[in-house]
Parts: sequence; structure tokens; C-alpha cells
Amino acid sequence: LEKTLDHENQVLYNKLGLHWRLARRPVDLSYSMTEYVLLLEMLPKAPLLLPD
Repeated sequence: LEKTLDHENQVLYNKLGLHWRLARRPVDLSYSMTEYVLLLEMLPKAPLLLPD
């Protein structure tokens, strides 16, 4: 699953300036259940021109 996520990030989403990953989050306060949440992050844009 991790390799699939990395491949998708590199091929499509990084070109769009996005990065996504799965994160485990507790469902309730007793931590008896967890869920996987899809996190979308914006990648910083690289400047086109760098000063000398």
C-alpha cells in the first residue's frame, strides 16, 4: 500500500502541488478503535527564478 501511495504521489499529485498520505486517528477517547484518514497537503511552490 505504501509503494502505491508513493507512486501516485510522484506521478500525478506532486505535479499538481499536492501530497497525500494515510494517517491513523483514534475514533473515540478510549483509543479502542482507530480509523484511517486521507490527509492532503499543499507542497510549497518552487520559485521559477532564483536571485544571483
